Amino acid sequence: MTFEPLPLTVLVRTRSRVATPLRRLLDALDIATEPTAGNLTVCVYDEGDTPAPEAGASVVLAATEEGFARARRTVGARNPTLDHPGQGLMPPEGHVATVTAEVATSAALLQALALAAGGRPGPARVDVEQLALHIIMPVVSALSVGVMRSPVRPPSRTTYPLGIVPCADGEVGAYQAVPTEWSRFCAMIGREDIVEDYPNVESRREHGAAIWEAAAPWFRARPVDEVVRIAQEAGLPYAAVLPIDALPASWALRTPASTGRARSPGAAASQM
Repeated sequence: MTFEPLPLTVLVRTRSRVATPLRRLLDALDIATEPTAGNLTVCVYDEGDTPAPEAGASVVLAATEEGFARARRTVGARNPTLDHPGQGLMPPEGHVATVTAEVATSAALLQALALAAGGRPGPARVDVEQLALHIIMPVVSALSVGVMRSPVRPPSRTTYPLGIVPCADGEVGAYQAVPTEWSRFCAMIGREDIVEDYPNVESRREHGAAIWEAAAPWFRARPVDEVVRIAQEAGLPYAAVLPIDALPASWALRTPASTGRARSPGAAASQM
């Protein structure tokens, strides 16, 4: 099997702050951003607008200024700080915009692959609010145990009732702050009996050790992949934690990616 370049154009029609990092990333990947004859065309545009008519597929961005403001409010609700309830820990908006651009690019590539396979994919949607939540989880969990990877000390007083927690074969970043997430968490670990014991934020912070004591057997009995799957199915934004020193020294992390599609030898021969 060999690979050939995927002729791709990504039209940037968003007027959000994501536009600049998105264009820079596409340029770095050598992906065209102007209409090009013979190319597969994907349009990235703002929610509420319409995609370019020449695009065969699209990515819709929920990343307006109101989207960023909503992200700040949601982060504050899910992750209030001890000293300033309601404010939360929000990454710089430029960082959030850059991550949103990366996700939008990945979505555009997936749309292009679907087009190349003869599909007619519906619009992919990228929401800055959801991205902000996934960005802060490992950051805040790291604050829970210290950036130098000090021993896990559950429960955290920054992300109640759990920060980085041990599972059977690794660790997950785990937290639930919104009231509806607390009941989901208790149901997930089979401890609905403690829902009313700690009915508000203050009581859960105060009794974090007791909550961890109730939760620990469930987490320690399951591998990371299973915990993340069950939690995400329950609507809880959990993710696996990979220690910094475990990141692979992979050439793929240092070499610009080339976008391509696979071709089998048989397919190549049939076109000769």
